[in-house]
Amino acid sequence: MGAVRSGRLPYYINIPKNLAADAVLSVFAFFVGRATVFGTINPVIIAYIAPFLMRGKVSVAVYALASFGIITKFNYFYSVKYLSCIAVSFLLNVSFTKHAKNIKPFVRSAVTALILLMSGILFAVFNNASVYLTVMAVLESLLAFAFGIIMSFAVSAIKGETGHAVISNEELVSVAVLIAAIVTGCADIYIGVFSLRLFSCFFITAVLAAEGGATAGAATGALLGAFMRIGGFEPAEFSIVLSLAGLVGGSMIKINKIAALASFCVSLTLCSFYFNYNVLNPEFITAVLSAAVAAFFVRRGIITTLPKQTNPVSSRAMENYSERVREVVHERLLSRAGAFDVLAKTFNKLSEKRPALTGSDAAGIVDDAAARACADCPKQKICWVENLYSTYRAAYLILENPDGDLAGCVKPDYFKAALARCFEMYKTNLSWLNKIAESRQLVGEQLSGVSGTLMELADELRAELVFDEEKENRILMELKTENIEVDGVIVLENINGLCEVTIKGNIFSRENRFVSLVSRALGRKMRITDAYPERIELAEQQRYFISSGVACEAKD
Repeated sequence: MGAVRSGRLPYYINIPKNLAADAVLSVFAFFVGRATVFGTINPVIIAYIAPFLMRGKVSVAVYALASFGIITKFNYFYSVKYLSCIAVSFLLNVSFTKHAKNIKPFVRSAVTALILLMSGILFAVFNNASVYLTVMAVLESLLAFAFGIIMSFAVSAIKGETGHAVISNEELVSVAVLIAAIVTGCADIYIGVFSLRLFSCFFITAVLAAEGGATAGAATGALLGAFMRIGGFEPAEFSIVLSLAGLVGGSMIKINKIAALASFCVSLTLCSFYFNYNVLNPEFITAVLSAAVAAFFVRRGIITTLPKQTNPVSSRAMENYSERVREVVHERLLSRAGAFDVLAKTFNKLSEKRPALTGSDAAGIVDDAAARACADCPKQKICWVENLYSTYRAAYLILENPDGDLAGCVKPDYFKAALARCFEMYKTNLSWLNKIAESRQLVGEQLSGVSGTLMELADELRAELVFDEEKENRILMELKTENIEVDGVIVLENINGLCEVTIKGNIFSRENRFVSLVSRALGRKMRITDAYPERIELAEQQRYFISSGVACEAKD
């Protein structure tokens, strides 16, 4: 957003980020058009226009600036071939734009490579059917096809059309290849003693080393050095120098950015001196110093979050996707919680206890005792058939008073012993049934607890995360007054209104000091939840309450 003042009232001009990305890519086309391979061919420019093939009006500026770059670099003999390819691509763009919305990068690259092949063969035919030019046309078209796929990844990353907010390794390499082609295109541009070629090589290697570490720095240096060698601007040792400098500088990024850039400059100077490169040349000195200063002011994360920076719409799409994922997880957690709740209610229904033996239990005791004691008795029929009711009444009385009399019984002591054994067996059975009921009740309570925990987790997942930038700035100011440098501060307010703070940087052994500083900045009592060498996490202190309950009735 830029502000233009007119008198006292300012007005603002909003420039969409995707339009800015298109403008930058159009400017890139000019420099890529000036890139050369072995001084005579440029398959990269044909590869660069492949992602813009049949894309409508946005391609016009790319075609125009690419043509202008070719004219300023190549002579008439070689420029006709590439200008004819761009002209054919422009005609395809005008004719088939409406029918080419879903063409894959592979097809676009193949079409542009075929156009270059046909143009190269015609160029060879008009030059006395040169076999050399024919072979070169075939090789150049193959290079254009391969680079076309690479350029498609790079353009998608710059325009934010990748579908994700963070750039992948493949896209990062593709962007590096595009940058190398751009640097090759501006390799012969000087501003006094200032070499744009050396500055670009040093600056890009330093930035990517600080961004992606030793691997990214070494790969970028080797790639830029290779392009400089292919273009005939630097010796082969230049690739080794840049690669080693990127490797050393990227290895120091774990300390801090200043250490990484200082290591990059020192290693670059030493390696250049070892390979007899003139390090005392003003051209080299100004390029190294300006590249280090410029790289220092580049914000970390600007490369890896390039899709998010250039296409906020894509970022919002990812946020919508994340919101949908949260909704799905919330629904599934609620369904699991409901299943556990149903199980808990089922167990609670089966956990009713019986306080004492019932009348049916008494009848069962008498029947079991009779089956044991009276089965072989000669008076069994008289007692249990003819005098059934009087016998039952007498047996019930014995259950109430074991010393009672059994009139007419042949073996009264034997029957009383059988009755006592059955009574004890029923009592034991009742005790075990009550214990099983207690266990079911306990299981039901545990299942209810699991259900409640899942419901709370579902609510927490669905709750909006609130990041408090004002509190983050207060903490940063408090740390700055104590001369403590950190990489970042995140303040999150959870659903209970309590603050959770994450501080990233070289924490080392200053945890207790951070607690006091953060507590003073927020005006709340904080405590450490997790501490690592590169990160510390704090949470607001809260009161804990103890709740208790009785799962089962007390026994007598």
